[in-house]
Amino acid sequence: MKRNIAVLLVAVMVVSSIMLCGCKQNSVSPAKEQVITVGLEQDIGSLAPGSPSCMYKLSNLVYEPLVDLYPDFKKVPGLATSWQASDDGRVWTFALRKGVKFHDGKPFDAEAVKFMINRNKKLNVPKYGFDLVQSMETPDPYTIKFVLSKPSYIFPSDMSMVFNAIVSPDCLDAEGEKVVKAIGTGPFKFESWTKGQEIVLVRNDDYWGQ
Repeated sequence: MKRNIAVLLVAVMVVSSIMLCGCKQNSVSPAKEQVITVGLEQDIGSLAPGSPSCMYKLSNLVYEPLVDLYPDFKKVPGLATSWQASDDGRVWTFALRKGVKFHDGKPFDAEAVKFMINRNKKLNVPKYGFDLVQSMETPDPYTIKFVLSKPSYIFPSDMSMVFNAIVSPDCLDAEGEKVVKAIGTGPFKFESWTKGQEIVLVRNDDYWGQ
């Protein structure tokens, strides 16, 4: 019989006045710690975002892509706040979200995006959109331009794939290939992994979003 792997999501739930049926409150309820335990059918085999060996199920909690996708396939800002194509569809310019930090405290910026894309292009990983990238320009820390080998009007959708989530450059091994630390920008931080037993994620108090 397979033994379940427990994933503990330690979340501090703060009840704010906006959630109390529109009633005004003068003070916020004290923060409560809530532990959620989820059983998985297998252990993870990699810390890379989108890894088919179960990290796929945790990736959206730890890592984030440039573009988010709603269930109705509507594209909304993620780590990028906006994007625009050139008239010929070969150059896509993304404005990146300011004030975002990786879980290790280092800033998220255009160089981190460029680093991750160059890493993915070199490796045998799913290349949703990255295979079209001929070059990248970073005119400032929060702007990145992708020059494509041919027009692609679905490039922002490609950037919403979990495989294309952005990780910290410091999460890779000495060769700059294997993800050895789970350092993203998501609402939960990867705290520990005891093989065959549990994975522990904790609330990211510095998360840029809700």
